[in-house]
Amino acid sequence: MLTNPALVFCYIWCAVLLLYVQGWSDLLTPLLPETVYLIVASSGFFLMGYFFLALRPGLRFSFATSVDRHAYLGMLSERKFKTRFLILLIFWLCGSVFEVIYHKNLPLFSAFGFGVPIRYTEFGLPVFHGFLNAAYFLIAFICFIKAFLEKSKTSLFMLLFLFVWPALILSRMMMVALVLQLSFTYLILARPPWWRLTKFFLIGMLSLFIFGILGDLRSGRDMIIRLAQLNFAYPDWAPSFPVWVYVYLVSPINNVNYNIIEADAVAVPFFTLSQLLPSPLRNYLSAQLVGALEFDLVSSALNVNTIFYPLLADFGYIFAPFVFFIVGCGAAIVIARSRSSPAFLVAWVVLLYAVVESVFSNHMLHLVFIFEFIFALFVFRRRAICVMPRKVDAML
Repeated sequence: MLTNPALVFCYIWCAVLLLYVQGWSDLLTPLLPETVYLIVASSGFFLMGYFFLALRPGLRFSFATSVDRHAYLGMLSERKFKTRFLILLIFWLCGSVFEVIYHKNLPLFSAFGFGVPIRYTEFGLPVFHGFLNAAYFLIAFICFIKAFLEKSKTSLFMLLFLFVWPALILSRMMMVALVLQLSFTYLILARPPWWRLTKFFLIGMLSLFIFGILGDLRSGRDMIIRLAQLNFAYPDWAPSFPVWVYVYLVSPINNVNYNIIEADAVAVPFFTLSQLLPSPLRNYLSAQLVGALEFDLVSSALNVNTIFYPLLADFGYIFAPFVFFIVGCGAAIVIARSRSSPAFLVAWVVLLYAVVESVFSNHMLHLVFIFEFIFALFVFRRRAICVMPRKVDAML
């Protein structure tokens, strides 16, 4: 259930909707029927698209679809795979070293006052840095499945080393994406029992609680409490962690709810597909249509707008949910193909990550993750083998 993108989408948005209707913050605007329709219809069309193809005879359907480990192990042991993986690894290592040399420092060292000042938002060459990030995520994925399936200590060591890189460049997005992608990979490959998942969940919540307390000790808790504008007396002894979790989960849909009626659709999928364009071209075209994407923020400090933000600008709230039917069909195809193809397992994991991130933004067409899948198709490519039938001599 936790690896089905359509069901995960429904779980997440039902939870967000449930939190929103509690109305614990004065920042929240009254929930409109149009917003409820947008969420419910999008979830329904996602499920319809998925089951429309998943239940067809040509596709093997299962709520807990598993992969063919023997096929994966056979592919991981091929010499051509090892060569392509080495090429990808060299590309990422050389490219990353080049960027460090180009900027003459790393953001982490700069934050501590060593070397040339460089912010994490300034690190990396445009476009090229995106290719490196795509290669990075795929390398981490390969190291994980090799460590899991082959019990490779070398791959496990490489994976631990890869976790250092987001810290060096102070990229929270990369760290979150890496953890989520590898977590979903583990769920698909291991299919752990519920009691183990519950244990991991409790450990994760405890870790976040501890980090929240440390954060309050470092920078104080008053800022997030004031920002949240809670309409009840929050206990003085409680850390701010539950507050900022609540605020950051409901504020994106709050911005959508605030603008859903006034959103002017351009009737073309420009803003939805704009992430596939290079940044200079995307920024130029966005400037020409800026009026269609202008959303008023409920609070300037909370400026995220969910996956629905570009869909509303393109199609309006009535037709935006129909897009998720296509997404659901794509999810069914990806899951079916991933049974024997690690490349499509990458697509499955990326789709699950994008579904989780749908609360905050649209990552389904993010160029980094698109190229992660393209690189996976290259690394895991196999030549089709044509078996010629033998001629049987009728005289024998």
